[in-house]
Amino acid sequence: MLDELFWILFRPLIFFQTQWLSFFAGILWGYFLRKSGGTSRIQLLGLASLLCLQMACNGILISHMHCGQIFNAGLQAAGGVSFFAIGAMMSRILLQDCSLKRLAVLSFLNGIILFGWQIVLTMEYLSEEDFLFFLIPCFLLFLITAIIQLGVLISKKVKQQPTKPKEQCLRFILVASVHLVFSTIATFFTTVAFDCGI
Repeated sequence: MLDELFWILFRPLIFFQTQWLSFFAGILWGYFLRKSGGTSRIQLLGLASLLCLQMACNGILISHMHCGQIFNAGLQAAGGVSFFAIGAMMSRILLQDCSLKRLAVLSFLNGIILFGWQIVLTMEYLSEEDFLFFLIPCFLLFLITAIIQLGVLISKKVKQQPTKPKEQCLRFILVASVHLVFSTIATFFTTVAFDCGI
């Protein structure tokens, strides 16, 4: 009875990808570097706590899989490092005017949106066709924004223009689509590893 209750309450929390914690830690790290030029021990402890919580959730999740543990561990590790770096880049380049409170709110909303996305994905993953149904639109969004961003960067180098708000919005979409592509792929392989089949 207690074991069933534990999984009803806890499994949804560890099933969705906790990489947004790495993302938030990266945003905080970029913020601390930007504001003070370095990080104090307390700040480093806070960042380490977020990363340890994320790794612990992933560890619990992977330990209950029936197969594919090594593949999923590699996928989560690569995702964690990548999103920490992306978060730090965003904080230093795109979120320079944001306060710490606003960054925390944005990161919390990001976590809620991803949690909802994961719930939708786990409810609808019935086959490879459903996986592609979710993955292809996310990948196309990423591809389109990446091409537009590349064009903007090339034209900026030629004209030496400052960054505009529209360009920042474009970069946000690019980062969000990367996050969605990763979440879709990671959720699918996590689901397969729990069931050892599709």
